[in-house]
Amino acid sequence: MQSMLMHCLKPNARVAAMEDREYQMDRLDFVRNQLNLLIEEIKKKIKAISEDVESKVVRSMVDLWGRTEGKLAWCKASSGAPWGSLRWRTSWPVI
Repeated sequence: MQSMLMHCLKPNARVAAMEDREYQMDRLDFVRNQLNLLIEEIKKKIKAISEDVESKVVRSMVDLWGRTEGKLAWCKASSGAPWGSLRWRTSWPVI
């Protein structure tokens, strides 16, 4: 009698384990999606802060340029980085 009862409970335990696993997988997908949303939000905030700092630096350099005899040039970084750098130029190409 007891072995028959255990035999009947095994399929129920399997079903319960499968349902639990499915719930855990759904929860994992939800957490992954939330994490991806947070990552994108943080990337946007970092980009906004970087652009704000960049504009402040450019304004300061232009202001400094206006008060000096030096010439300011925007040069793309040779390393292929997406940002450039501000450099003082001592000579300008003749056009």
